[in-house]
Amino acid sequence: MHEGDIQKLEEIVSLMVKDKGLELFDISVRFQRGTADIELLIDHVSGGITIGECAAVNEQIVNEIDSLMLFNDNYTLSVSSPGIDRPLKEPKDFRRVVGQDIAVTVKDAEGNISTMKGRIEGVDDEAVILKNDEGEAGLLLRHIVQAEVLL
Repeated sequence: MHEGDIQKLEEIVSLMVKDKGLELFDISVRFQRGTADIELLIDHVSGGITIGECAAVNEQIVNEIDSLMLFNDNYTLSVSSPGIDRPLKEPKDFRRVVGQDIAVTVKDAEGNISTMKGRIEGVDDEAVILKNDEGEAGLLLRHIVQAEVLL
């Protein structure tokens, strides 16, 4: 029933965020008791979005949702920054933190899960090079289950 609304929301948000020179880090829509709980995580490519910028994007998106009558006017919207401890998902996320220490959980081809820590030495579109006391390891992005910067 709401699939069309979700797709339209994603289109609106993607265009609006891009037009403002921002990056859409994540969008999630969950339904609880008939209400769509919408959460957007946005930031500047280099980081450092302000509360005021999040509020302005929130207001614009609310206006669009209301004008298009998405979710039958039964929704909540939250727009915020992913924060400095955001999870690393895409190659661009890892590139942003090259030289920093991360914790990463990987799942190999056999389904074995392991966690390691180390410094990101390099990133390409398919792998991350992680260096620690045991040496260097090339980790395929498709095997990374979770990764985050160590603070």
